[in-house]
Amino acid sequence: MHTTPITTAEPAPVNAAQASASTPQQANAQALAIKAAFELLFGRAPRADELDRFPPALVAEIHHASDLLAQLLQQRHAQKGREHAALETLMQAPMTRAIQAGADFDESRFEAAYQAKLADEAELIIGQRDYLPQHKTRFRELFKAVTTLLADRPRPTLLEFGASEFSAFYKPLIPNLTLHLSDRPTPADYIGFTEQVGFERLGCDAYFALDLEQPPLLSAAHDDPQRPAAQSYDLIVFAEVLEHLVVNPVELMSALLKLLKPDGFLYLTTPNLFRAELREQWLALENPQQIYPAADGNWDRHHHHCEFGAAELLRFLEQAGGKVIAFYYSGCWDAHTDRAADELGNLVFLVTPAPATVGDQTHAAKSTTD
Repeated sequence: MHTTPITTAEPAPVNAAQASASTPQQANAQALAIKAAFELLFGRAPRADELDRFPPALVAEIHHASDLLAQLLQQRHAQKGREHAALETLMQAPMTRAIQAGADFDESRFEAAYQAKLADEAELIIGQRDYLPQHKTRFRELFKAVTTLLADRPRPTLLEFGASEFSAFYKPLIPNLTLHLSDRPTPADYIGFTEQVGFERLGCDAYFALDLEQPPLLSAAHDDPQRPAAQSYDLIVFAEVLEHLVVNPVELMSALLKLLKPDGFLYLTTPNLFRAELREQWLALENPQQIYPAADGNWDRHHHHCEFGAAELLRFLEQAGGKVIAFYYSGCWDAHTDRAADELGNLVFLVTPAPATVGDQTHAAKSTTD
């Protein structure tokens, strides 16, 4: 009797991705990676049998690369998580509450100075009639912080970068203040803020015409009248300046921190890159980056070259040698402030030189518990 030999059936073929994967999700991800590699190499989509014959060594390399990528993404997510946790902690810090509350801020004196400036229409520097009301809320916040931070210092020295009509408010609000101002170099016929305006209208005691895009910023000699000296200032105000510069932020912040006394403060504000209005533009597939003005449209340097998110700016300040002791999102630009904090329009940082610690040594920290 003729019999047919019994043969053992071969197992159903599986492709390389399915063979090495331990879960359906991994199999799917690996198959997609191998398919993408095949298309990159051969310029077309693979057939099913070609996926099975794809060189095992190359498949192994793809798996290895995907594992490395997963590790890098995990590390990046962990870092972002730590940064956002640090920001949340800073938003609840006593110093943050102190500079927002402004226990030493004289609202009536601020308002009197503001109304006097508005009434002085003939004397206002070009553009400042619109600037004053647009920036009033921001400067109220700034002066709350400044008066609180300097309240216990008998003869404080302050350096502000970026002059405005509000610069004239410092001395009426802070007795015994030594005020230094700095702005960019200008031609002799410039109609904006100049050294003469700084002394005659704003009441400064020293003025530095500095191009922050062209280092060095520090003075080589302590008595150099052209540049500020190291470890000279109780407070540096660097508000709404960073976004106008083409600079490396870490290098610039490092230079600014070196100008502070060991227990001094850097008060920095800049627009929030992730504010609500820009998020809406991204979702609508619109480019939120400002287009550089044509012709001489940026004569007053108002253009924003680069804006920042809170987490990256925290990282940059620490890399520059700073210790961030206060932070909050400000709604000074926002018509609607009843939104999530990280959707508000401005970032406010308070920084000291590391490793110096300030703790509760200032009146600012004490005022939150009184």
